[in-house]
Amino acid sequence: MKRLSDCLLLFVCSLSLTLFCQDLPQAVTGFLVTLICLSAALLFQRKSVYIPAFLCWTISALLTPWQLIFLPPVLYTVCTCKSPLLFALCLLPTAFHVPAASPRPAAFLLCFCLAALLLARRTQEGLRLEKEVHAARDTGMERNLLLEEKNRALLENQDYQMYTATLKERNRISREIHDNVGHMLSRSILMTGAIRTVSQDRALDRPLEELEDTLHTAMTSIRRSVHDLRDDSVSLKEAMEDLIRDFQFCSASLSYEAGLPIPREVKYSVIMICKEALSNVIRHSDASRVTVSFREYPGFYRLCIQDNGTSAPLSLTDGMGLSNMKERIRCLGGVIQFNTEQGFSIHASVPKAAAKDMTERKSI
Repeated sequence: MKRLSDCLLLFVCSLSLTLFCQDLPQAVTGFLVTLICLSAALLFQRKSVYIPAFLCWTISALLTPWQLIFLPPVLYTVCTCKSPLLFALCLLPTAFHVPAASPRPAAFLLCFCLAALLLARRTQEGLRLEKEVHAARDTGMERNLLLEEKNRALLENQDYQMYTATLKERNRISREIHDNVGHMLSRSILMTGAIRTVSQDRALDRPLEELEDTLHTAMTSIRRSVHDLRDDSVSLKEAMEDLIRDFQFCSASLSYEAGLPIPREVKYSVIMICKEALSNVIRHSDASRVTVSFREYPGFYRLCIQDNGTSAPLSLTDGMGLSNMKERIRCLGGVIQFNTEQGFSIHASVPKAAAKDMTERKSI
């Protein structure tokens, strides 16, 4: 836009030189030729257009001397193109016609040409500064995006570390309850039973029976709490990584993309399906590569297990392993599919809402 406005300004200055023109048809011809050449150059802005356009202008200027009054916008455009060869080519007609021109229009033409060169220099400097500003802005945006990505990764890692620490603490508490409180309750139950056996006082039978029932109830509650803590302390990602690490039959890889936390029933179903699928690879497949993928989407969880085995595929209707997989996913309100094309693959998806409802019902 800046180049166009500068060219229009220089055109107006050049038109003022027509007051000194002694051959108006030549001036009109020069105006049209200059307008066509500059329009092509400004519109396409390619060297393949610059060279023929300004070559035509130079030839026309050699044939029509009064076309030189439109030299300023031409010099401005050539300077912004940064082509010394075109600059010298456009100045060529001045060597033949300017010495023979009258002093006044020649002086004005010289002033306008100098103004064109100054405008071209200012435009080039402005373009250079604009590029630097854009480069600085792009660099700043790139750094901001990189920092945001690093901050997001740090927050995710922090959340994962906190989640892992929470799971470890739950596991520790469950062990403490099982090893200490559980054993003491078991000892108390045995002692109460022994006292009831050896006691001769019938009046103590009822209190001892109630005490034993209370201890059994407490033991049941402790067991339930320990199992709940232990179940909640399992990390699905770490469990799947352990399965892949322990799988030595062939090459195996894991892709895990899920947030925290994962419902307990989903965790155990996914772990058991992965165990069964890897076991089937060992027993029934000649695969050389297995890929396991677990991803969380806004509305559901997705599990994919794929191998490249070429041996006879498993029956999709018989077999306890596949039936157990179907039953686990069905209980979670999901769907599971088996495919025998290009190896054997398992695709299972579980809606988040159904999995959450089931987990809440079991916790009650």
